[in-house]
Amino acid sequence: MLQACVIDFGSSWDKHLPLVEFSYNNSYHASIKAAPFEALYGRKYRSPICWNEVGESQLSGLKLVRETTEKIVQIKNRLLTARSRQKSYGDLKRRLTEFEVGDKVMLKVSTWRGVIRFGKHRKLSPRFIRSFKEPVEIMDKEVKWLKQSWIPIVKVRWNSRRGPEFTWEREDFFRSKYPHLFARRYVIRQVSEGSSITTTERIRETYKNVSQDIKDQLNAEVEAVQISSCSNNNYGF
Repeated sequence: MLQACVIDFGSSWDKHLPLVEFSYNNSYHASIKAAPFEALYGRKYRSPICWNEVGESQLSGLKLVRETTEKIVQIKNRLLTARSRQKSYGDLKRRLTEFEVGDKVMLKVSTWRGVIRFGKHRKLSPRFIRSFKEPVEIMDKEVKWLKQSWIPIVKVRWNSRRGPEFTWEREDFFRSKYPHLFARRYVIRQVSEGSSITTTERIRETYKNVSQDIKDQLNAEVEAVQISSCSNNNYGF
């Protein structure tokens, strides 16, 4: 209705908003099966071009309350019916979405300046915004005397929004939660110390239970080390 007003009246559409409001309040609504004016006042609107002879009428307090209550109940029932009908239409297209760890989803960010530093044209930029810390690498390993026993601990480098952070964690708990970090650290040490042939065999034998993504990443690192070692030999380094 508002769109039709803009098309018909052009730049002066805002001067005709009272007419749009009048038309909306006196139009039939399928959801309540009545016009908003009739639902509010309990009678149809009498326009100046359609006057009827209206006699004197008096409504007592009890009668007015009863009629108003009946109208409210009637409108509520009609709205409930319309809502159920719209819900049935929507359920035909909607489906329950379940997410698992590792699924890729579209990230919705704010376009306000200062809240999240993203412009309107950068909200689809390949940047991962998170409110939690993520372990990146195991830096060091020690054994500490805790609770009357020697407990191995590891120094972990975390990647957070504030920058890199370092904490000491128990090795057994951390290994059960992030086993790929220990696999990555062991392979890097073997690549730097052993030959390319023995290192590749050890990798294949040791990491049979590692996920495919981690295997691909480790294989790429091993190939990079092998290529760099071959290049150094060819140039006599």
